[in-house]
Parts: sequence; structure tokens; C-alpha cells
Amino acid sequence: MMIDIFNQVQVLHISNRFIYNEMYTNANRWEQLILSHMPNLRILDVQYDNITTDNHNDNQAISNTPFDNFTSSFWIKRQSFFTQQNFQERYENRTILYSTDPYRETHLQSLQHLKIQNDKETINCKFYFPNVTTLTLQNKLSNTHNLFSFNLSCVIPLKQLIKLVIKCQCLSLIKLIELLRCTPHIHTLVLKAMSLYGANYNSIQQNESFQLASSTNTSTNVTYEGKCTLAKLQILIALFSRIQHLTIDLHDKDFESCIRFLLEKTNRNTNNLCSLCLLSVKNIWRTGLKTLIESETLLDDYMLKINNKQLYLWW
Repeated sequence: MMIDIFNQVQVLHISNRFIYNEMYTNANRWEQLILSHMPNLRILDVQYDNITTDNHNDNQAISNTPFDNFTSSFWIKRQSFFTQQNFQERYENRTILYSTDPYRETHLQSLQHLKIQNDKETINCKFYFPNVTTLTLQNKLSNTHNLFSFNLSCVIPLKQLIKLVIKCQCLSLIKLIELLRCTPHIHTLVLKAMSLYGANYNSIQQNESFQLASSTNTSTNVTYEGKCTLAKLQILIALFSRIQHLTIDLHDKDFESCIRFLLEKTNRNTNNLCSLCLLSVKNIWRTGLKTLIESETLLDDYMLKINNKQLYLWW
């Protein structure tokens, strides 16, 4: 049955990460597979991403693959070509093998969500994605000032982005400010974590770059997935002064102080805030939040709901 299905396939997209398999780099086996079971195949789009430690020889096997085999008459006739990138990260070797078929331009035009595993992928990247509006940054970012933003601007139109997801565990506040200055039209931002490195609410507001990022970014929907302290919350609210919807995970000890800060009527940076979602909450938090709001008259009209360990507050 599977053979019958492949017999009809015209476009095949394959993406594989971290699992070494010689099949992906063996041009002769690909040729036999296509000739025997995929006679109608027009487009073969492959991305193979492999990571190994220094004492493993899998990457060496990939690096030594005779890529001349992928330039035989079979591949030239089909107008399918392949290239690879090799780089080293601390204790790991990484190799990315991908196809560069003539139809890829169509794929680049249609792509709207780009995921980048590592900032090194943007260095000397051969492709440009003109219609990307959502960017996900998976791992570590370069600490070199403005270097990553410059490389990124050669891959996508930064001012076109409307959603940014940063899953990096070691994102610094300075790096976040740098990215925000280059992406002024982000309306949805998701952060995994943020390191302050000594910055505090009072000192950072005197920083010129912080002031510029705060006045130009248009983010209204912000999610902070890491444990958020009052110090981090104060900086986030000052940075995203147009925020309307906030999702955060609070420490128990910071619960009351953070709620007061968000709902106090004298806080100009929360004038537009109208909804709050608290992650990983305990059932008693709903009662605690209701008691706090009513005892201190923080809100006149509001709605509370708890669902799947998430506490929602609208006002």
C-alpha cells in the first residue's frame, strides 16, 4: 500500500533532525528509490540537520559524503541540487544538508513562519524569506552587539514581523532591547526567560536604548513563560507600555506584590492592560486573587476563571 502511495507522489518534503541516517546523504540510494518507487516525483525538498558530540564520527561521515554524486546526470536532468553547512558549537559538531532545487524560490516566497535553531544559521545564509511575519528563535543568541540583528536582517524583513517567539534560556535584557529596536511592529511576543544581569527598574529607564525600544515597539500581547519576579515584571511593563494582554508565571512570594503593581490605578504603563493569565496556578489562587482585588478595591468590574491550571482575569 505504501509503495502504491509513493508511486503517485509528485512533491516530497522531508525534514529530519539529530538522528544520523546514511540514507539522507546517499545519492545513489535516493536515485534508486525515486526510479523504482516514485516515478512521478517532480520536487524533492530535503533538510537534514545532524548534531553529534566531538568524540562521535557521524558528522565526519556526513562531511566526507561524496557530494559529486548529487551532481550526476540524474540530478542535473531533474534540476535538483544539494549543499551543506558545517559548524562547531562548544562540544558539538553540526551539519545541515539541504536541497537547493529551482522550485525553492516558490517555497521561500510562501513561508510565513521561520524557526532558527541557532544564530550561526544566519551567517552567510544563501536564502532570503521575504514574506515571513513570525519568527521563532530556539536556542542561544550571539552576545556580540548588533551582530545577530544584522545577520538576521539579511534573511528576513525584520520590520515586517508581527510575532516573535524567543525560547532561548539565556536571553539578556540588552539582547531583547536590540531585537525590539529592529522589529518595531511586533504585536505578540513570547519569552522563555530573561536575564537582568544587574539591571533594575530605576536604572534601566535611564538607558537611551531602553527608552527608544519602549517608545517605538507596539507589542500588545506579551507572554513570559519563566518564573517572573516583581523586578522582572516592572521592567517588562515599562518596556511594553502598550500592553493589553499579559501571560506570566509568578512565584508564590511575589503573587500579591505583582498583582498590586499591575492593577494599581497610578501605573501609567498599564493603562491599556485589560486581561491577565497566570500560569501553573494553585486552586487557592483564585480565592486569594478575588480577596486581594476586593479588599483593596483594585478593580470595580472584573471576571475570574480558572482552567487547566491557568487563572484568567478580565476587566
